[in-house]
Amino acid sequence: MANDSDVLLRTTEAAERLGWHRAKVERAVRAGRLKPAGRGAGIRGAMFFRPADVDALKTSTATS
Repeated sequence: MANDSDVLLRTTEAAERLGWHRAKVERAVRAGRLKPAGRGAGIRGAMFFRPADVDALKTSTATS
């Protein structure tokens, strides 16, 4: 069984984890506040995020 560190989250899953709309996740990426762990092929390829990175962003936005 895979643990949380082995699984990457899609943009929608990251948004749900943060309690945000997916567009806000995309803005956080453009602003450099969240870095994708990987991207799909193409110009608008899907983004994938590490759960720990998403959780760290959630913690930092909760305390600011």
